[in-house]
Amino acid sequence: MVRDGRFDAGRRRWLAGVAGTTTVLTVWPGVGVSADAAVGAVAAVPAGVADLDGLVARFGALPAPGEVRRVFATGPPAGVLLAAVAPQKLLGWPMKLHRQTGLPCVLVQGGLADSARQLRVVGALLGESARVERLAAFADEVLRLAAQVTRDVSAERRPGVYLARGVAGLETARVGAINAEVIELAGGCNVAADSGRGGLMQVSLEQLLRWDPAVILTQDAGFAASVRHDRDWRSVRAVREGRILLAPALPFGWLDGPPGMNRLMGLRWLLQRLHPDHAVWRTASPLEEMVQSFYQLFYGKTLSAAQRRDLLTA
Repeated sequence: MVRDGRFDAGRRRWLAGVAGTTTVLTVWPGVGVSADAAVGAVAAVPAGVADLDGLVARFGALPAPGEVRRVFATGPPAGVLLAAVAPQKLLGWPMKLHRQTGLPCVLVQGGLADSARQLRVVGALLGESARVERLAAFADEVLRLAAQVTRDVSAERRPGVYLARGVAGLETARVGAINAEVIELAGGCNVAADSGRGGLMQVSLEQLLRWDPAVILTQDAGFAASVRHDRDWRSVRAVREGRILLAPALPFGWLDGPPGMNRLMGLRWLLQRLHPDHAVWRTASPLEEMVQSFYQLFYGKTLSAAQRRDLLTA
């Protein structure tokens, strides 16, 4: 996330262009869905709840899908998911609804590899299965491409990737962290693999030099611009060889921020950046076409040629 406000200003401009559905994207922390006969709500749910097929967990008795009229998102991952599935049903700003109101809740497991299942399950819960099938088909296509590409890439050929977070680039995500899932699914090797599993961590430059990543991946435009000329980073292989990848971040980050459905586009983008010579690209849908499809399906926005170009040349 850009911390100087420029990301938020850019996000607001993008959301202003999504006619009629703008508010569905302005939701904050959490991953989940909840509902009752009058109001459906997405909310963070405590541990120990009932399990639904390993993907979602439930608090309370849910209404029939056709009776859910409003949905409340607890945060960005849930918000992006619900904006795609049922934008007309999204309601209000996040809070811990179950504890404060007793509304029934469903917690959705947010792993990127389960994106298509998440869409279909939430679509069924909200009575939006027909609409959701188009979104799930997009997710299936991206995940199929990822499986096809990475199946042909041996462990030895997977480039070492460092996810640089923040303006200084010295925060990263460990293997298994939801923030770094895109790297692993795209056939990269997270260089922080020797630092345990899950969560974020601070990194020293000395540690980074020991890892010596082949690729630096970031969403922070300021960091991407400055690191190329930073004397302290010159000894890092990725900087020496100019392999600094700046992921698009509008209206939400393609890698993270939030770690939601927006990462599907990041996975498709990173696959081609890490493995540009794979034979699959001769027959796969072009990246620019998939960008257009994603923004239409998930955000309800048709991009101009200039907007697509700006996204892909960031």
